[in-house]
Amino acid sequence: MIRRINNITTVTTYSAHGLVAGQMVMIDGVEGDSAGRWNIFGQILSTPTPNSLTLADPGLTGFGGGGTVTPMTSPPNDAVPGPFTFDPDNGFAIAATETTSNQVIESLRGISTLAVASTSGFPTSGYLVLGFGTKYEIGPVKYVAILDATTFIIDRTFTFPKDIPVGVNVSLLYQNSPWVPANVTEIGAFYLTDSSSGRIAAQAFIEGAAAAGVNVVNRIIYPGDRGIGGEGNPITGVYLSDKVEVWAGDNVDQEVAAAHNV
Repeated sequence: MIRRINNITTVTTYSAHGLVAGQMVMIDGVEGDSAGRWNIFGQILSTPTPNSLTLADPGLTGFGGGGTVTPMTSPPNDAVPGPFTFDPDNGFAIAATETTSNQVIESLRGISTLAVASTSGFPTSGYLVLGFGTKYEIGPVKYVAILDATTFIIDRTFTFPKDIPVGVNVSLLYQNSPWVPANVTEIGAFYLTDSSSGRIAAQAFIEGAAAAGVNVVNRIIYPGDRGIGGEGNPITGVYLSDKVEVWAGDNVDQEVAAAHNV
């Protein structure tokens, strides 16, 4: 059963749902009073009982029945510090040690020393990144030694590609290469790929697993198109759902044109 009162929707399930506050869920297929308005995607506010949950859902008071509740996110896990995304091919692996610069650096020049607020906590040599996460970001910059409590000796062969003002953050690099954890699950990491790459990889796997001499005919069954262009349109004909393009293969234009011509 589902009901909306005072802009709060309460859903009662037939069995224990196992969901928790903060999870995102999708509710659809509800029948009854203006059933179409019960197609909801939202965040659970509370779970008053094992068989009920509430969501913020502005609208008129109403009631309905049937339908499904589909979790769109996993329950929070306080034991995992993620989720994090990281690029194993690019970017900086910064450490917790940092300071700020105390000098102006002119572009297209090398410097022999870098004045900072403090060199405390930095190893005797290593790599730095200046302005991490800002428009001034530059690195890795090698320092060969620490001259004193406020000065790094910088590798003169490094040329700064842009002007750097006073006060820019100076971070120690954990290593002079992108960071790749030994076990991605321990940090709550996840893999992020574009939609078409997933479809291409799946199709290639199926074709590669087929026995020699067997011609594989692929039939692409697309996911739903809620939230993208052309929602509800077919996958063939004049007016297509954008899911044909979103989950297309390597030859997007060719595949879309073929769908138009069916």
